[in-house]
Amino acid sequence: MRFLRLLVLAVLSVSLTSCTRARSTSSRARPATTASRAAGATPATSSSSSVEPPAPGEPAPVTDPCLIGAWRLTPENAIAFYRRILGRANAPITVTAVTGGSTMLFNADGTTELALADLRVTYQVTTGATVTVTISIAGTGSAHYAARDGMVTYSESSSDFRGSARMTVDGQETEMPWDSRMGEAFGGAIRGELRYTCTPESLVATPMNVEGAAPVTWVR
Repeated sequence: MRFLRLLVLAVLSVSLTSCTRARSTSSRARPATTASRAAGATPATSSSSSVEPPAPGEPAPVTDPCLIGAWRLTPENAIAFYRRILGRANAPITVTAVTGGSTMLFNADGTTELALADLRVTYQVTTGATVTVTISIAGTGSAHYAARDGMVTYSESSSDFRGSARMTVDGQETEMPWDSRMGEAFGGAIRGELRYTCTPESLVATPMNVEGAAPVTWVR
C-alpha cells in the first residue's frame, strides 16, 4: 500500500509540475461574479479570488465582444481536457469520470473568472494493481485580461481552489495529502496566455502556460 501511494503521488507530481509554470499575484477582493453563481460554486472565505474592474479614468480594456459572457465545460470535453493533463505523467492512466461544474466568465470591463463547483475527477493508475484516484475541487480564480488577435493575456491573477484527494486499492480507501498544485492544474488556473477561436456558441481555447496543451472546447 505504501509503495502504491508513493507511486500515485509521483504521477501527480510529474503531471502537476508540467501544468503550473506560472505563479499568481494578489488582487483586490470583490463579491463572487456570475461565473461562480452559474457554476454553483461557494465563494472563497479565506483569500481573494476576484478582481475589481478598472477605476474611473483608466484606459478602456481591450476585449473581444465574442468572448463576453459565461462559458461552460461539458462533461465530454472535461474528460478530454483532464486526460491531456494527466497524460503528461507518461503513466498508464485512464480518466473514468468528471462531474461537477466548470464555468469561465469574460466581462466587458476586462475582468474574468473561472469557477469550479464540486468538480470531481476520477482516474485509474494501473501498475500491476489498479489504483483509483478521486480529486475533488471547488473554488474560484480571477484575473484581468486583454484580448487581441485571438490571444488572451492574463494579469493580476489570483485563485483559491480547495479540495481533497483519495485513492482506493482493493476496496480500501486512503486519503492523500492535498497539494495546492492540484487545484492550480486541475482547476486550469487563468494565467499566462490563452490562444482562442470564438463563435457565438463555442470557444476553443488552448492554455499557453501548459506544455503540450491541446485545444479545449467551451460552450454557452
